[in-house]
Formats: sequence, structure tokens, C-alpha cells
Amino acid sequence: MRFDSPRPLLLLPALALALMAGPARAQTGTSSSTHPLPGEGGGLPRAQMPQGGVDDGSQDALQPDMQRAGQEGGTDTEHCHEHEHDGVKHTHCHDHEAGPEHTHWHEGKDAPTTPVPHEHEHEHVHPAPGAPAAPVVPGTPAPQSMLEPQRAGDAFGTQAEEQVVGGIHVRWNGYVRMLAEVIENDSKSAFIGRNDGFKMANARIGLLAYKGDFSGYVSLEAAAGERETFNDPNATFRVMPRDMYLRYNVSRFARVTAGRFKTPYDISSLEATALRTFIEQPVESRGVLPTQGFEVNGMATDRQLGVMIHAERMNLDLAGFDFGYAIALTNGFTQNMALNDNDRPAAFARLSMYFRDWVALNAAGFADTRTTGDLPNLFDEDVKGVEASALGHIGDLRLEAQWLYQVTQFETSGRPDVSAMGGHAQVAYELWNIGVAYRFAFFDPNLDDLEDADRVIEHTLGLGYTMESLPLRFLLNGTVAQEQAGRKLSNNRLTLLAQFTF
Repeated sequence: MRFDSPRPLLLLPALALALMAGPARAQTGTSSSTHPLPGEGGGLPRAQMPQGGVDDGSQDALQPDMQRAGQEGGTDTEHCHEHEHDGVKHTHCHDHEAGPEHTHWHEGKDAPTTPVPHEHEHEHVHPAPGAPAAPVVPGTPAPQSMLEPQRAGDAFGTQAEEQVVGGIHVRWNGYVRMLAEVIENDSKSAFIGRNDGFKMANARIGLLAYKGDFSGYVSLEAAAGERETFNDPNATFRVMPRDMYLRYNVSRFARVTAGRFKTPYDISSLEATALRTFIEQPVESRGVLPTQGFEVNGMATDRQLGVMIHAERMNLDLAGFDFGYAIALTNGFTQNMALNDNDRPAAFARLSMYFRDWVALNAAGFADTRTTGDLPNLFDEDVKGVEASALGHIGDLRLEAQWLYQVTQFETSGRPDVSAMGGHAQVAYELWNIGVAYRFAFFDPNLDDLEDADRVIEHTLGLGYTMESLPLRFLLNGTVAQEQAGRKLSNNRLTLLAQFTF
């Protein structure tokens, strides 16, 4: 492959850091092997804190595949725990070479220099000798992460039992999401609001396999819709791959993911599908879909083929602050093509800062050269985008905001540049298993349009209910659309979702 830009060099410093860090030393704190169901604990689930700044839950593009707290594979590995005696914080380290019973060495202020017997409870789990660290299935909530969207494969329910085949641990997961939708009929359009009824939003199944620090994940979508033309009011079902990647946990400071994964960019795409507060992504990410208005693509970059170095959270514990990052090199936004659309890669970078489990601040950017047209008439377009987002969590109240800006330069045709901008702000509150939420979102696909005729504003009110006895969620969304004169339609809509996770 020929590289016409210095973008690949962006990966070198992170790769060097990852290799220097070496295998992860066990982290302090509480470890858990449980995998809660998406949406557990409320009708409108709290999106998980993006561990390191980026998976859907997927793919959570960045949900950790392996929990490494206090473990590096087996129970004979030394690991450490932090706790407090008489107001003095310190750590102790031990291993299990001689069995589960052990003596603790204390480190820290006023710590004794001889072993101290274990005289109090510590909340950590010691698996059976030789057992690997418990995996976090892509898209499942991280036990100590309560703010950001999951990002590593679409979030699925994860109470399924594992199977071990030839020393490799395997587990299945997935979800089914069915919709019933009614869209207001527009008298001026032949394709708005005339296909009301039932539709499949998703029928997803995924397979995770892991051994030690290596893992692989594949997911398929059986309800993907394929349209033949723009603004086509109907679509044909087809099966298509969603996530296909390999991952290696180098250390707590770096993981390497290679394959097809969610790019570390907009927060709405990184959020696990099964854990969304609302049924659909905000309009700046998804765009305007057929039958809902005049179709226009959003600014989300979705899944792409490439390699990524990332750390969801580095567990630095700097007075309550922590950081995460992701750097990716991909083929670019090639939709579902198997190969790159040209010989130039796309580059992504994302940085996240956390304060405890209360606040998360994120910033991201990308540069991508996209090629359109048919041979021999090909046209190059340089696309660059930036993202800023914030999340806050206070009790059962969750706040979220995002801003996206994108510029497209038409290298081949010489057309004027096109700038697009959009964003959203939303608030959600949970009480028992019932949730209520409101979202304001806007999208202007062409800021350079002098007639100001293409901006879309959406107000969405959401209600949700999660069953306790079954992994079932129900969401009801009502959306009022406000559009500028050039694309104004009567297209308000009401959507009901039933979702089963497994």
C-alpha cells in the first residue's frame, strides 16, 4: 500500500508505549466476573463510561475484552489490593502458589515491614486454579463504569454460560429489536409516512472466543435493509457482518484491536445499541432516514477495517481523575466494501478525561480521503471531522451532549467545500424500572447553503420500561421534526420498540 500522507506515523508513539509497557501488572481495586444484562436497573439504561474514550458496545470500540483487576491469567499470579486500616490507606500484594490461603504484605504510610495476617474481608474473587481472567463480552457494562457509552461490539445480554473447546473459552450473545412505527403522511410527498407498520430494527448474534490475553469477536446482523435508490421507501432483508476483530491486551495502558470495529469518533455510534436511551441515534449522527424525510447521510463514521491502539481507562487515579485514548488507522468510510476505496488510509484519534464516575469529557477527530464514482471516472473527496462530547451522572439523572463538525473538500471536481454541523443535548431520569428522557438534536448538512434551506431540528420524548423477570425492554419515542423551508414536510412520528437480549 502506498501512503501519501504522514497519518500512519501517528500510530508509532502509541505502539512504542504499548510495547514498552509490557504485560499488565494486576490492578488494585475490586474485580468481578458478573456480566449484567443491558438496561438492567431501569427503563432507560445509563450508558456506560467509555473505558478509555471509545465500543458498541459494540463494539464498545473500546470496551475491555478481559477484566484484569487482580489477575493476569491464573490464580498463581501476584496481585495487589488497596484498603484502609484506622484511616491509613495502603496496599498489599500476594499470590496463590500455595493455595487460596495467604499472608498480606502491607505497603504505605506506617506500614509494618513484616507480614500481617489477613484479618478482614476484601471484596475480590479468586477463580479456580488455572482459570483465565473473566472476560467482559463486547458491549457489556464494565462493573465500575457508569457514565460513558459502551463501545466494543453491539451491547448484548451476557448471562449465557461459557463453553471451553480445546482450551478456548466461547460464548454467544445477541439481541432482537422489533419496531412498530407511525409517521405522519405528507400531502406533497409520495414516500413520507406511507409505509407505517412493523419492521425489524435488529436481529444480531455475536460470538466471543478468548484464551489468555487474546480474543476474537464476530457478529452478524440478520435484519439489515438494502435499498436500491436514494429515498427508497422500502428495503430488502439481507444478512451482513457487523463486527469482526482480533484483540490483544498488551497491558492496562494499551490494547491492540485489528479487524472491523467501531471507529473511535462520535459518542452516539460508540454507545451500545441495546443500551441506548432512545430508539435511534440523534439526527446529526444517523442523518435523515428514508420515509422519515428527504434522505441525507449523517456524520457518523460507523465500523471500518483497520487497526486500533486504545485504553478504555488507564486507572491512573490522579485525585479522582483518569484518562483514556484511542488511535486508529483504517481503510476509511467504505460502507460494506471488502477493500479500501483508494490507496490512502484514514486516521482517527480520541481522548477522554474522567472525574470519578460523575463526569466524562471527550474530544475526537478524523481525516479520510474517500473515492466515489465508477472506473475510470473516479472522484476524490477529502473529509475531516471533529467531535466534542460530555456526560454527567448524578444519582438516577444522566446528562449527555455532543457537537460534530465536518468539512468535505472536492479534490477532483473542484466544487466548493461543504461544511456540516450538528449536535444534541439530552437528559434522562430513572425511577424503579421506568425511565423518562428528552432530547434536542439538530443537523445542518450544508452550512454554506446561502438559502438556509436544509437544517433539521428534532425534539424527542422517550419513555421506557425494563422487566425484571425477563431480559425485555420496551421503549416509546415521540419525535417532532422542524425543518427549514427547503425541506419542510409533515413527518412527525411515533415509534414503539420491543427488545429481547440473550
